[in-house]
Amino acid sequence: MESHAAWLYHLGGRTVSRSTLADANALRPGAVFSDLCSMMVSRAQRGLRRKIGEAVYLIDATGVRLSGAGSEWARFSAKACGAKVHVIYDPAADRPIYAAVPAAKVNDITVAQTMPIETSATHVFDLAYYDFRCWARMSAAGCRIVTRFKSRTPLAVAAERPVPEQTNILSDHIGFLPRRQSRSRKNPFGDPVRELRVRTESGKVLRVLCNDLDAPAQEIADLYKRRWAIELFF
Repeated sequence: MESHAAWLYHLGGRTVSRSTLADANALRPGAVFSDLCSMMVSRAQRGLRRKIGEAVYLIDATGVRLSGAGSEWARFSAKACGAKVHVIYDPAADRPIYAAVPAAKVNDITVAQTMPIETSATHVFDLAYYDFRCWARMSAAGCRIVTRFKSRTPLAVAAERPVPEQTNILSDHIGFLPRRQSRSRKNPFGDPVRELRVRTESGKVLRVLCNDLDAPAQEIADLYKRRWAIELFF
């Protein structure tokens, strides 16, 4: 507002002090700001769009401690108060394209179910969004999913693919996830998936999951490694 003080003058207005603006914002719902952010990001994105099949988006969240007036909405114990920032990040443009800020006590999967999904794009995320229903929704939209298996999740192997030599890829299997998530719940994601066992530079072995059955194994492994960009952003 200060940068456009001359325009405000001609409109019969004037600049507002920071304290006045802060008092007004304290009473406004957060949706005002999140909606404004989404609108601005969508406009900025127009000039940066690539072929959607080439688009890669990273999804993750980070915790934020809160205190003071106006933070009671995020209190989850007598001594703790905080929120989580869930972000969809475009590593090619080096910027977020979506953000949601619920209280930390809100389950990550609940937030993931409301995230906008870009049809046919690649979405890379970690164990925080481990939910077969979300995966089924993304796969049905034509998205390529790259994430991790939990150590206890079995895979019914249907085929084994050759592994490239002199790489960090230990195995490449195609198979199916368990038919049931529990005794009472059927797994909604029945499509075949791919499991790569990848050894990291530290020697740890990761089980990387992908619903792309045709891409080179190294391409999928590199996509998961690319997730580090959102950690650097945080």
